[in-house]
Amino acid sequence: MDPCHTCNKDILIEELTFAFDRKWHRSCFRCAFCKEILDYEGPVVESDKVYCELCHDILYKPEYYGYMQMMFDLCSSIWKGTYHL
Repeated sequence: MDPCHTCNKDILIEELTFAFDRKWHRSCFRCAFCKEILDYEGPVVESDKVYCELCHDILYKPEYYGYMQMMFDLCSSIWKGTYHL
C-alpha cells in the first residue's frame, strides 16, 4: 500500500482516508492552514495543499483578502505584545 501523503508512513486499512487521488492517515488529513482534521465534505486542494473550505476562501478568494489582512494585523500586534486595534 502507498504511504500517507503527509507523513510518508504506512497506513493500516482502518486508518485510511482517500481523497484527491491520495491516501492519508485519518489524523494526517488536516487543513494546511488551521491544522483542523478534515472530513469528506468541503476540503479543497490549492497549490498541492489541502484546505478546509473556510481557510481556502480566506487565503485564495479576493473578497476575503481584507478579512485575512485584518486578522494578520491583529495577530501580529498580539504577538508583539501590543493589543491595540
